[in-house]
Amino acid sequence: MTVYMLKIALNFNPLDNKDGILMYCAQSDEGLGDFVALIIKDKCIEFRYDIGSGLAIIRSNHILQPGVWTHVSINRDFREGNLTVNGEPTIGGKSPGIARTMTLNTPLYLGGVDRRRIIVNRNVAVNRTFRGCISDLGVSSVNVDILKAAIDSTNIDDCNVLHPNQTKLTTVITTSPSTTTPYDPCALKPCIHGMCQSTDSYDYSCTCEYGY
Repeated sequence: MTVYMLKIALNFNPLDNKDGILMYCAQSDEGLGDFVALIIKDKCIEFRYDIGSGLAIIRSNHILQPGVWTHVSINRDFREGNLTVNGEPTIGGKSPGIARTMTLNTPLYLGGVDRRRIIVNRNVAVNRTFRGCISDLGVSSVNVDILKAAIDSTNIDDCNVLHPNQTKLTTVITTSPSTTTPYDPCALKPCIHGMCQSTDSYDYSCTCEYGY
């Protein structure tokens, strides 16, 4: 899927101050090509993305505190990106090169990735699962019910910190209407020029048209 603009907002409450992945989506399962990521690194929040012509890193100076709720929003408009934490002044940045569009094919992951099928792009610089609570997810100004939108999840429980719509997350994929629906690797139509066939519960193969 070609993405020109991207806007995501969420609230989170970390159980510790270690590095972790808050959000990740990429062009490929192998960690190659374009990606967008929201991470915790060295107790700060970073918005990282690559649209094919080089890495952009936008970093907040806000120091995270375990047990404290934080609101973060990111926005990417072609090469331009910005990051806002707790309503503080927006920090902007720009990707290098001339590329303007981003290709994203994986599901949107919150709190980590499915390590059975996903390799995190090395330029994300963080591979650890986030530990804590995530709530109030908004994608392109649309509120997403995290639990009802998940197609796969692991190690999720209710938060013991009071907050609206609270959900303790470790890894969740947010693109399908039900958490009880079995995961279908062909549901997102990964074979652009061919037919997708499930090889097991978490993998697929593509029978491609001639020339692809």
